Amino acid sequence: MISGVTPLPPLARDILDFWFVPREGERIDQADPSARVGREVWFRKDDAFDAEIRARFGVALAAGMAGAFGEWCTTPEGSLARVVLLDQFTRNAFRGTPLGVLLLGRFFSWWDIASYWLGIAGAGAADHLCRARDRRRS
Repeated sequence: MISGVTPLPPLARDILDFWFVPREGERIDQADPSARVGREVWFRKDDAFDAEIRARFGVALAAGMAGAFGEWCTTPEGSLARVVLLDQFTRNAFRGTPLGVLLLGRFFSWWDIASYWLGIAGAGAADHLCRARDRRRS
């Protein structure tokens, strides 16, 4: 391990790989070659995909919603894993349920998420997301 580099926890790596790594044979939506690549499953309702999130990450979702994994926010990759878990996975896992509606925007505001994704927060993105989360909880 490189001195001073915090390793990404295995669960955080699993979350990022599940969300971002296309599966064999999966078509990537890239209508505009200059646009960033996105998985088609992100943009459509897919009951099997949602069920897989619940099965594989249900325990992590419950723990994260209860406040766990704040230590991931010490690195950009860890922060991203936490955003995917608490924003994207909750949308899929609880799609069409009252809990799904209740959870929208619960953990991060739209601005927090947009500033992370667009790089507006710069090098302080991880700290920014964690501070925003803590403000929302207090």
